[in-house]
Amino acid sequence: MPAVCVYASIRRPETFVYVLRSLDAPDDAADLAPIPEAVLATLAPWRFALEFELDPVRTLAQADPERVLADIASQGFYLQLPPAELPQHTGAPS
Repeated sequence: MPAVCVYASIRRPETFVYVLRSLDAPDDAADLAPIPEAVLATLAPWRFALEFELDPVRTLAQADPERVLADIASQGFYLQLPPAELPQHTGAPS
């Protein structure tokens, strides 16, 4: 099972990026290296949130673990954006 690191965007709440832990140089810069500079700059600064072992059957709060693993395999990272806000109920049922 891969060790996945999660970084939180300080600029945009509830925005996270999942990456594999870099074994060559285990630090934030090495972990974030696969992410395009435009994404890094737009959402920077980043802070380390957590590291955990990820497998396809693990339950994640707001992401599908299979999608996270697939995106990491294909592009080097998974970007989790804030959930869409649900419309407020404003009155009695019609």
